[in-house]
Amino acid sequence: MLKKLLKYDLRWLLKIIVIFHGLGLFFACIGRLIDLLPDSLFFTIISGIFKGTAISMVVSSIINTIIRSWVRFTNNLYKDESYLTHTLPIKKEQHLLSKVLSSIIVIGISVVICVISLVIMYLNKDTIEFIKQSLNILSQNLNGSIVLLIILVLIVLFLEVVFIVLCGIFGIVYGHSYNQKKLFKSFVFGFIIYLISTLITLTILMLSTIFIKDLHTIIFSTNPVVTFGLLVGLLIFAVIIYTVYCVIIYILTLNRLKKGVNID
Repeated sequence: MLKKLLKYDLRWLLKIIVIFHGLGLFFACIGRLIDLLPDSLFFTIISGIFKGTAISMVVSSIINTIIRSWVRFTNNLYKDESYLTHTLPIKKEQHLLSKVLSSIIVIGISVVICVISLVIMYLNKDTIEFIKQSLNILSQNLNGSIVLLIILVLIVLFLEVVFIVLCGIFGIVYGHSYNQKKLFKSFVFGFIIYLISTLITLTILMLSTIFIKDLHTIIFSTNPVVTFGLLVGLLIFAVIIYTVYCVIIYILTLNRLKKGVNID
């Protein structure tokens, strides 16, 4: 049953998102093709416009995935659709899991499309050489693997988007447990859980400066020296903390959802 739910949720999410993906790839290809035309100010400006549009389309796909995830969850469990949804022999935890998994999958697809669009627009001999030189400089300065650094940054960004989606779903579930001003209270609960998580993260970092001298230097010094080990350590910390937050928020949301659904 989870597979069927996931199929319908993915279909609903991708119905609009694929348009942004398609437009992003289309404008990326047009921008790259214009680069093949004679070098002039006019064609450079036109190419820049198409490339900028391509980037905005891909970024919009991620933003729309977040928003549509919240809309899908609300409509399916609390609005008119919910009268049919709750008659089905499906547990609430399956509904929640399907919504979260579908959001994660679509976010992943959007990130891949973003990378493909950037490759189409900017990957050539000059950029490859520039990237190599830049990575060599960074690698020498930081004295570590830049590939590892890039992978960790991408994972952190991905987890942060998932975290935002879960904060919204948490807010929706707790906000709709009331009879009045559900939308406003959903926003408040979502913002509160996001704010609490942020404050916890800052508190942990501040306390860590007592034991980690390099971290203390970065936060409180005007001319900090960032080492590769510390940078990787901070990114790993971000991966762990976001993963913990996502798990905790998911469990809290599920526990509240099991207590009942207050349909509009």
